[in-house]
Amino acid sequence: MSRFFIYILGLVVCSMVHAADKPFKIYPPFMGYDQLELSSYPDLGGVAIKGTLISPDGLRLYLPDTCSPDGGDPSLQDVYSVVGDKELLVFTCLWEVVHSGLGMKGKYYMSYVYAEGRAGEVLKVGKGLSDVVSGYEGTFEEGERGYLWYSDSRLASKK
Repeated sequence: MSRFFIYILGLVVCSMVHAADKPFKIYPPFMGYDQLELSSYPDLGGVAIKGTLISPDGLRLYLPDTCSPDGGDPSLQDVYSVVGDKELLVFTCLWEVVHSGLGMKGKYYMSYVYAEGRAGEVLKVGKGLSDVVSGYEGTFEEGERGYLWYSDSRLASKK
């Protein structure tokens, strides 16, 4: 019986580490990178995800931020690039929020916004821009509803 339990535990851990290893297309490409690959791994009693940019010739560039479990495991909501005064990459994680004691049910979006730095590294853009495309959408304690207008990449990229 204990061998069976250890085998099942091993399968669960292995699936947690490799569950999100799949590429997402980025268009237009950001700094020449046209894909984002997610990796998941155990963290803080849940599963965290981290992103890696991949170029057409296989070069990899690791994003500095991690979406860690916070009351639940995160998932990738969206990844997109924006070309304006600067070329930007937006990486948005999503957490389901359910707190029946407070009457809260909804989704929390956290966006990380990056620009190209010196020598081709990825720099995190100021928190103010990330805050514009981050937020909570759902019900609050008193039954009010909150809306995040910029959770959709088409709207957020115009903002």
